[in-house]
Amino acid sequence: MSRRDLCDDAIKKYYQAIFRYCLGLLNGNVNAAEDCTQDVFLLLVKKDAINELDFSRNIRGWLYAAAQRICKEYLKRLAKQKEAVPFSLDEIRELPAPDEDNRADIIFEALTDEEYILLNRYYVTDRGNRIGLAKELHISVDTLYQRIRMIRNKAKKPNGG
Repeated sequence: MSRRDLCDDAIKKYYQAIFRYCLGLLNGNVNAAEDCTQDVFLLLVKKDAINELDFSRNIRGWLYAAAQRICKEYLKRLAKQKEAVPFSLDEIRELPAPDEDNRADIIFEALTDEEYILLNRYYVTDRGNRIGLAKELHISVDTLYQRIRMIRNKAKKPNGG
């Protein structure tokens, strides 16, 4: 059997098992488990391409060890992203609040429709699913946070200056 055939067989044989393993490590997060599983098998293909894999050894054990490392790295990145929230509720409360009933209109009048929709989705619609929102927008979570920070700063200055 060629190396490519061995690699293809390993993917067919272990993909579902590695996915289930990642799913367990990631507390049932299906999207994260899919991403991590794909990363495991991409690593397998890369290692095979540069002849760093020995298929005569325990490839199953290697796959599980790689999955554990990749899931652990994912969880670390996720924890850092949660720590990197670019604002606090106190900062939101600092936004100017006129006595008039239309204070939201005054605060957000400096924003474009696109900015207002993004801010609304970030706080209301997709609350708690910022990774999903970032993926939908085809941007990183860090970029999403930067955009929200920029919009928030713009909203703090409703007179445009």
